[in-house]
Amino acid sequence: MLGLILAMLFPMGLLYIGTGVMIFALLVALWYKATNKVSVLVGLFCVVIGMMSYTVTFQNKTETVQMLVNQEVTVRATVTERYFIQQGKISYTFQTDKIVPKSQQLKDCPQNLKLRCVTKTDFYAEMYEEVSFDVQFSAHNVSVPYTFDCFADGIYLETSVVSEAPKILTQTKGDCFYTMRCHIYDKLAAYFHSKETGLIFAFLTGDKSAVYSPIKDSFKTAGISHIIAISGLHLSVIVGVIFWSLRKITRNRVIASSVTVVFIIFYVFLTAYPYSIIRSAVMNILFVVAVPLHRKSQPLNSLGLAGLLITVVNPLAIGDIGLLMSFSATMGIILLQRTVSQFIEKLFFVRYIRQQFLRKCLEIPVKYIAECVGVSVSAVIFTLPVMVFVFKRFSVYFILANLLTTAVAPVVIVLGLLIVILSYIPYIEIINGIFVFIEHYLCNFIITTADSIAKMPYASISLDNSYTEIALVSVFVVVMILFIAGNFRIKEKGLCTVLCTAIVSVILLSGYVIEKNTLNFYVTGSSKGVSIVEKDFTNANILLCGGDNYHYDDTENLFFDKDIRSLFVFGNKAYFDKYALKISEQYDIGNIITYTDSDNYSYLSAENDITHIPENGSIRYPKYILQTFTINKKDWCYIDMLDGKGILVVPKNADCNDLPEQYRKVHTAILPNKCLNSQLLSAENRLVCDGNTVFTIHKSLSGGISLWQK
Repeated sequence: MLGLILAMLFPMGLLYIGTGVMIFALLVALWYKATNKVSVLVGLFCVVIGMMSYTVTFQNKTETVQMLVNQEVTVRATVTERYFIQQGKISYTFQTDKIVPKSQQLKDCPQNLKLRCVTKTDFYAEMYEEVSFDVQFSAHNVSVPYTFDCFADGIYLETSVVSEAPKILTQTKGDCFYTMRCHIYDKLAAYFHSKETGLIFAFLTGDKSAVYSPIKDSFKTAGISHIIAISGLHLSVIVGVIFWSLRKITRNRVIASSVTVVFIIFYVFLTAYPYSIIRSAVMNILFVVAVPLHRKSQPLNSLGLAGLLITVVNPLAIGDIGLLMSFSATMGIILLQRTVSQFIEKLFFVRYIRQQFLRKCLEIPVKYIAECVGVSVSAVIFTLPVMVFVFKRFSVYFILANLLTTAVAPVVIVLGLLIVILSYIPYIEIINGIFVFIEHYLCNFIITTADSIAKMPYASISLDNSYTEIALVSVFVVVMILFIAGNFRIKEKGLCTVLCTAIVSVILLSGYVIEKNTLNFYVTGSSKGVSIVEKDFTNANILLCGGDNYHYDDTENLFFDKDIRSLFVFGNKAYFDKYALKISEQYDIGNIITYTDSDNYSYLSAENDITHIPENGSIRYPKYILQTFTINKKDWCYIDMLDGKGILVVPKNADCNDLPEQYRKVHTAILPNKCLNSQLLSAENRLVCDGNTVFTIHKSLSGGISLWQK
């Protein structure tokens, strides 16, 4: 598993990393005694094999589809996944039946691909319906972290829909398990409101398509998204109830274990076999089978076997984020939960209470609280690297949120299962009504709790910076040094904890000070316009909105996890209205700034705080000044970085001869492809936006300015 993770993170550095691992293996073999040599050498050998298997499989599967990039084709495919995401876009996953290229040059076209398509075009297609449409393939965005999760289930390329009216060729067919999921949803919908139905349906089947987007967002911010992502929690609860019930009905352990194993396999197919459920299924099957054999399953061995089975079938599965989160959290719970729980339990000083009756009354709730906190903390510690490198967010109140909801979630799962089963049995509506009543209040409790915690100050902190990654790498190095120095045991756990905490605190504090005293302008540009976002650790200012829906996705990635302090609507309404409206509808903005009449922006929400400035005015930010001016009906923009240097944004078809002298000497000039007399500008950097342009302007703590372009 470690080798596969390394291969995923560093696919291009396979030779160097493999060589380094082998040298490290030789040093260990020479230094340590025989009892440690075997395990270490075998482990490091598996690391190298894992890296090679992943890299070879990845290259074999991806190189075959490179010929499709930038090609327009007609696709006949079956819908295998459909769900809504933000901004009204719909995400589809297709299994292609036939791909017909429109170019005669593309002869040997790859077939049987998995396509994931995010589009504003609603196909009005349900699961397993066959559709036909025209798409254009695009190169994968390599700047997105953990890109290889896209290939975890097979090959997929990013596509953009060309067809205005995709055709539905066949109606829904699906399989028996899809039909069962539909029946389960219909049964739940007969008893609950849509919000509750979607939540319970996600608990039982892992299908989150019916969960409201605001509920998903609040769960993510509160740090409890895992309770609606189908995982070991759901299967373990259901398996535990069934196995316990069977043991009460029959004393024959073989019968109880066999029936439970059959149900586990059935549940894997019912939930469309995600990797997290496969991992949990393997571990639960080993646990259940061990009972009639009078043996005890080892959690770490079971976890390793699950990882081995999954990655043998598909080495690219390690790129799946759900698998990484599931395995990381499970390993954390196995290794740390007991230690953390015992530490938390000691903090209550229950054992020092002399009154025996009072001590016994407090022991049960204290132990329960300690175990819940231990599970949450240990899982978060081991999933933190994934959270940093993938989601780049950290939920501050995750312990509180998990403490309040994790105890309720198993009850919701069990009651939901009972309600569905009892709905098929006549003459027991009263009993089922009682369960529905309880389930209703439990679901509302979870939703309300998550929403309340998500609205608390600093509920979620952005980790979108290199300092967090450096801190994690430093912790890993410290732990490995102490682990090796202690003869493959960390003897001084307290010293290790204090040292790691100190290193993390120093790195993050230094990073915070540096970031607060630096400037970062992220720019996307083309012939249609320019968008500029300035952001730091937690906030973002949108300085320019470049055109009608221009680069919305690229620009949104720069601020979607930030608090937007201000949005500057630059220029006339006809050019910017849809873009500004879209942002104001999707995000909470502290202040919308415009220099046009309020009547032109009457479509903006009344809740937005709108500030009007003169047409040739300026906006003062803490670390720079944004100046706007109009010349010959052309809107110019100048960002003064308060040190004699600035950024000039030239409008389309503008004449630089009209520009005042004080704006002609700049650090960076952003020019459209149609610009007159640009040679009059004295600029250290000239960026012509005649195609897709993405670059960053960085002003360091010392005052130096640098520019990076992708």
